[in-house]
Amino acid sequence: MSTTIARVEGEARVRTAAGIAGMALLAMAVLAAFGNFVAIEGVMVDGDPVATAANIESAGALFTLGLLSMYVVVLLDVLVAWALTLTFEPVDAPLARLAGWLRLAYAGVFMVAIAALASGDAGAFEKTWHAGLLLFGASLVVVGWLTVRCTWLPSWLGVLVIIAGAGYGLDSIVATLVSDPAIEVSAITFIGEVLLAVWLVMRWQQSRRQSFPAATS
Repeated sequence: MSTTIARVEGEARVRTAAGIAGMALLAMAVLAAFGNFVAIEGVMVDGDPVATAANIESAGALFTLGLLSMYVVVLLDVLVAWALTLTFEPVDAPLARLAGWLRLAYAGVFMVAIAALASGDAGAFEKTWHAGLLLFGASLVVVGWLTVRCTWLPSWLGVLVIIAGAGYGLDSIVATLVSDPAIEVSAITFIGEVLLAVWLVMRWQQSRRQSFPAATS
């Protein structure tokens, strides 16, 4: 009896964590797109701090709103790190925790990058953020592998998440070698993370009517 109760409670925890992770990831996608367009592309002029300062002043509240959206993204990153750890702990606890810690480390680096952005230093923001993407990509690669091994998520989805992580990692490395990369691979490969978010929310909704296993395949 106690074993059955523990199993049901464990599955409920996984279901809830998966739903939280999926919804947080989707919210992050919207907020990050808004923050990037408003706070970065809208005002930043790399190599020209005077023009950047003028743009920030003219943008006013809109720039502040863009920054706030990015700070919320950092908080959601922390939430996602926790939720994905709980989601994949039944698959492989050490790897799930590794993915969580890597994402938390990225959130810390991203916070530093946003602080540079707030001060109007576009160059420092770009360098710090791209450096952090290596941690972010590594976290996604681990999550992708956990997804491949999970019984209630399709293996192809895990492969796409791994590709997404590799894309972010490649962009990070290229950014350290080239000052202005012509293309960012993650602009294409990021779809894997978005699909993971959608799938987690879908599975959470389905699980409200029936339970799903959390064991490895």
